[in-house]
Amino acid sequence: MAGHILRDSFKPVDYKEGERSNLVLSEFHHIVDAAFFIYFSMIFYFSGTGNSKWIANQLSKEQQEDLFFIPDAWKNDTWEFSLREDEKIGFVFPVYSWAPPVIVQEFIRKLVLKGYQQQYLFFVCSCGDDTGLTRQVMEKALAARGWRCNAGFSVIMPNNYVLFPGFDVDSK
Repeated sequence: MAGHILRDSFKPVDYKEGERSNLVLSEFHHIVDAAFFIYFSMIFYFSGTGNSKWIANQLSKEQQEDLFFIPDAWKNDTWEFSLREDEKIGFVFPVYSWAPPVIVQEFIRKLVLKGYQQQYLFFVCSCGDDTGLTRQVMEKALAARGWRCNAGFSVIMPNNYVLFPGFDVDSK
């Protein structure tokens, strides 16, 4: 799993204890240039403030692929997607309360990937400073569907979490 850039609680499936690296926004191009050498065919994304939308757009632009905005699944009652044998599956979303947003988890529960045969599956999450239990929650949600998460990436963006007083919110 060379090229997998993980931080905090993220570890590749075959990690060695103590290994990790930090990824900040200024290093994001390394994900696109180095780690994402595989051409992805389906990128599902959710964004609340625009950070994850920006990441999804960058990936889509580099890979010349269309994006699917997760809330549109409810709007258009679209839950089934057909995969070719060589297609990859990606999820992009922010970290909410140290985990993927509920809408992303619910989307995964309802999503039907016709033709799934252990294709490469990854996620990229945006966070202010901590990924919390995102990797564990995603792996569990995907495993419940019989899908294997091959990689998880995080991108540190400006912290905009404002629900609890005392959190260090970035001004820019």
